[in-house]
Amino acid sequence: HQKLISIDDLPESDEKLSLFANATETFLEHGYEYIGMDHFAKPQDELCVARANGTLQRNFQGYSTKEGCDLIGMGMSAISHAGNSFAQNVKSLPEYYEKLNTYTLPIVAGLAMSQDDIIREYVIKHLMCDLRIDKSVVNESFNIDFDTYFSTSIDALDDLVSDEFLINTPQAIEITETGRFFLRNIAMCFDKYLEKPSTKPVFSKTI
Repeated sequence: HQKLISIDDLPESDEKLSLFANATETFLEHGYEYIGMDHFAKPQDELCVARANGTLQRNFQGYSTKEGCDLIGMGMSAISHAGNSFAQNVKSLPEYYEKLNTYTLPIVAGLAMSQDDIIREYVIKHLMCDLRIDKSVVNESFNIDFDTYFSTSIDALDDLVSDEFLINTPQAIEITETGRFFLRNIAMCFDKYLEKPSTKPVFSKTI
């Protein structure tokens, strides 16, 4: 259905950024708190409580208060995450029903996470949830030297540091108040599966 929408009818990057800023202001004026990315919640909501006490979690579906839970995807193309593995269901409805009718798991693809995947998942999750990553904790948890291991990622952060979206010190990486609106861009620097852009990214495209 989205393909029926003409690209020319969609807002430009600056307009999208303005729309998001207006929406954020409206939510805040009505008593919501900004959790991160596109999540807002009232102060008594469990997401706000988790953020305040440092137990906020994130998975590929969004922010959560549940840590270490296996996610089982139901339906065609759904994605499951169990332990350190991912699996995706078949993408067409006839094939999905065919698998179920023959008592076969409707899985078409899977991925076993490497140790590098696990380390990067840890860093990205804590940056998105805690807005901070303590380099010494990562070093002790995974027996690495953070700045050496993530040297390419740290180089990719230079523009974000210049724009005052984050602060990078020998001890930690801390996301600023403005940087909270650009968590995706910050996280992308630690994602080895993304093609690194040759030019400075347009931030509003990832909000």
